[in-house]
Amino acid sequence: MNAKQSFRWAGYYFLLSTVAAIIGLVLVGAGAVFGLLTAYHQISGGTGYAAVLSSTAPGFLLAILGVLVWRFGVAWAYYKTMTGAVEEQIADRFDSEKVKSEILAVIDDRLSEMQYEVSRTRKAVDDLDSGEVADEFKFEG
Repeated sequence: MNAKQSFRWAGYYFLLSTVAAIIGLVLVGAGAVFGLLTAYHQISGGTGYAAVLSSTAPGFLLAILGVLVWRFGVAWAYYKTMTGAVEEQIADRFDSEKVKSEILAVIDDRLSEMQYEVSRTRKAVDDLDSGEVADEFKFEG
């Protein structure tokens, strides 16, 4: 993979993970503000701590949901970019047309070699038939 493709996939990962982090932080912030404001108003009003904890639970759950959204979003961004980059690399490396042309080039070279060998063999056989080679060998008997 060249540097341009790597940079593009790194940017894509950064974008997706940043969006997940922003959404998660917004949820954490909303949960914290909702939970803390509710807790502040109830404590300043003289409500007991058990009642404060039960009424602020939705805010804390929202904050926990924000953390989960952030972590899941980062994992999803990693999966999405990693599989995309690998698929792109495999498509570049194992392009069927490229493989076909490489195989045809090898076959063409081999056929050229075979054609040369056949023509040399045919010339040698023709020379044997014409007697040129036979004149060189004189048998005394």
